[in-house]
Amino acid sequence: MKFKKFFLVLLTLSIFLLSAFALSFVFSPKPASLVIRKFFEGGMEIAPENFFEIAERVIVEKNLTYESEYKENQYDIYSPKYYEGDLPVILWAHGGAFVGGDKSDLQAYATQIADKGFHVISMNYALAPESQYPAPIFQIGELYQHLLVRQEEYGLDLDQLFLAGDSAGAHMMSQFALIQTDSLYAKKVKIDQSINPETISGILLFSGPYDLRAFAEKKVDNKFLDFFFSRVAWAYLGQRDWSIDDQYSLLSIVDHVSSKFPPTFITDGTTDSFTQQGENLAKRLRLKGVPVADVFYNEEENLKHEYQFQMNQEASRQTFEKLIEFLNQRIK
Repeated sequence: MKFKKFFLVLLTLSIFLLSAFALSFVFSPKPASLVIRKFFEGGMEIAPENFFEIAERVIVEKNLTYESEYKENQYDIYSPKYYEGDLPVILWAHGGAFVGGDKSDLQAYATQIADKGFHVISMNYALAPESQYPAPIFQIGELYQHLLVRQEEYGLDLDQLFLAGDSAGAHMMSQFALIQTDSLYAKKVKIDQSINPETISGILLFSGPYDLRAFAEKKVDNKFLDFFFSRVAWAYLGQRDWSIDDQYSLLSIVDHVSSKFPPTFITDGTTDSFTQQGENLAKRLRLKGVPVADVFYNEEENLKHEYQFQMNQEASRQTFEKLIEFLNQRIK
């Protein structure tokens, strides 16, 4: 009898705790954010077989700090050993659904790019929900100002600047590029321009979301992505009903690009990602007259979100070659 009573108490307590846990996902973005953050921990990279040989030709300075009023204000810089003079700069914001990820998540990829004659600067930024939009956008500008002061020290050619990002970082960098190249858009989002647009040689976009409208209007044919993005958007924008906020429409990048947008390299996988949004953005940019190099594959390839970092796949190696071709075409 005592055992039965104990079992009922334990069952009741378990149901209560499970209900409380489930409700926490309804009333706050934090539980989902923490789960998603854990998912992105460690990144998704698979280095190429000859990575150690490549790494021998690259210098990495880690955990440098840029001045910021926000948290997570660190960056790493990857530079080739055997190049002389100032080199073009790729400023990269990592992915992680606005709530997770780290600058180290692209260390193998950044090393490979640096080996081709570029400085790759991988930045951290304040994560949601502890910090919210537009903190990361401000931080990109803060890091750029920091680099301006140190360009001679590091040998940076900031007149040949490429903005780059993957996943959430691709959304951030595409919005940052919009702000720098379109003064009317900058006024709408109330963020000052901080970079001379003539110095932006191009933008590199990997596996990013560019159409928040599709999530708000439930036009995404993937319930996991729909739930996933509704929670991270809530965390990033700071309100549950983010889709009715004026900021929401301004953050749908595909609706606001103009002919002034930088020359663009854009790619995505074929499943569990934002492929259609990437293809739509590429199409819209071409209609605006923006030079675009897009790399998309047939569904049979079965390339997951952030596929480009997994260098054990033929498609990823092809994409890397096309990326370097794009970069070399855009530098002086």
